[in-house]
Amino acid sequence: MEIGRYTVKRALGRGAMGQVYLAWDPRLQRDVAIKLMNARMETDPEFIYRFEREADAVANLRHPNVLKVYDKDRYESEGATHCFIVMEYVEGEDLSTLINERVFVPFEQKLEIIIKICRALDHAHQKGVIHRDVKPSNVRITAEGDVCVLDFGLAKFKHAQPVSSQGVFGTPHYMSPEQTLSTRSVDKRSDLFSTALILYELITYKKPFPVDDLTDALAYMSAIRSVPHVPISNVLPECAPELVQMIDRALQKRPDDRFNTCGEFADALTGFLKTLPQREARLATEVDNLRKIVRRYAEECEVLPPEAVSVHLQSDPEPHLTHSGAIQIAPKDIQLDYGLNLFRSANLETKKTTLVKLLDSAGIAQGSVLKSSLTIARRKLKRPIARRTAIISLTPVLIGTLILVYFSRPQPETGRLELTVAPWASVDSVVNLKTAAEALKQKTQTPCNIELPPGKYLVSLSHPKFGTMKVPVEISSGQSNRVHQTFPGFNP
Repeated sequence: MEIGRYTVKRALGRGAMGQVYLAWDPRLQRDVAIKLMNARMETDPEFIYRFEREADAVANLRHPNVLKVYDKDRYESEGATHCFIVMEYVEGEDLSTLINERVFVPFEQKLEIIIKICRALDHAHQKGVIHRDVKPSNVRITAEGDVCVLDFGLAKFKHAQPVSSQGVFGTPHYMSPEQTLSTRSVDKRSDLFSTALILYELITYKKPFPVDDLTDALAYMSAIRSVPHVPISNVLPECAPELVQMIDRALQKRPDDRFNTCGEFADALTGFLKTLPQREARLATEVDNLRKIVRRYAEECEVLPPEAVSVHLQSDPEPHLTHSGAIQIAPKDIQLDYGLNLFRSANLETKKTTLVKLLDSAGIAQGSVLKSSLTIARRKLKRPIARRTAIISLTPVLIGTLILVYFSRPQPETGRLELTVAPWASVDSVVNLKTAAEALKQKTQTPCNIELPPGKYLVSLSHPKFGTMKVPVEISSGQSNRVHQTFPGFNP
């Protein structure tokens, strides 16, 4: 298929006003993205004007996080004239894919993504362009983890000739309250509201408005207009009050109650972002303390009768987090991830409380079984009468006590393997070199964080382009081992 001088390779998706294709530009020897106007719209002069107006307005935007427009043109095919826009081709995944597949993205980078979206929109607003269709599928995350805002097909332009079309345009789940009533009446604060919706979903993986059927667009639009959003603290109980307040302000129903601009919202998020290292350090201490408490109580559960033990609590005293996804985002140089620690801290606190209740209901305190056995032995051995008989009679008790001591002794604390690979890799296996046992429960991709017992391991990695690689690692009790590898032949 040919579009003008461009050779189409494949379809990329559908935009607001047309189909988007990956094509080859033989003149400049590069890949480009081409938006071809929908044929059903090409008979309407108003739609043609709006389509070409998008190219003119976006071509004048100069921002690293806004898709570049190279050209607009028309071509003849089968007696008809077709309009198209030539744009920059950006490799990567839409943000909607990362959200839907819950691809691991460090909390810090989630905030950076939203900040870049805000900066891009703020630049567009200063040029008189309101996007009006801000949503995850219109944000491309590049293979390097950068951000690109796409598809200004529904944009409102300050200095453009007004069009007669009225009504509601956009994507229901990402509209502002005022946009659900009339698309023409929105301003830059509408884009801000939509961006806050993306932030909420990116860090909670939930929609902010309580609707029984999320596929019911009218019901969801009604909820956006009239129902308060679920406070993010209900989903992330340990979320910092400052971030909760920012999101609450950005999601206010009245535009005047929100941040004045996307730039102001970005500034507030940037200020919060700078505090993350200190917050992570405090959370690390809290998580470590809770982990030790939970494990200690889990060991206490081992001496309970089987019917009194919760299998879930005994076998999984600490939540396990797995990471997977189709796109790899280079990890930042941070020790922990604030968002994951929020979940982990809350879950550990819940498990600790449940374990304490379990032990209390069984009528034993920490270490009481072992202590009571030793106390009985001491008392009987101190009696002057029949001490030998007491020793003989207590032999089974002492043997039982020793067995209990052996099996209830603290097990070596596991360590963690924090693995990153350039450009990325599938982790196919993690083999214990001493026992030859497979320690990886399921395949994952880097960057990843794997909990392992102390010992030496051989990690097998693979990449579709750079082949396979084996990496020896050693894990120490209670410590994290950071390993970074680069595939031979990869030049960043």
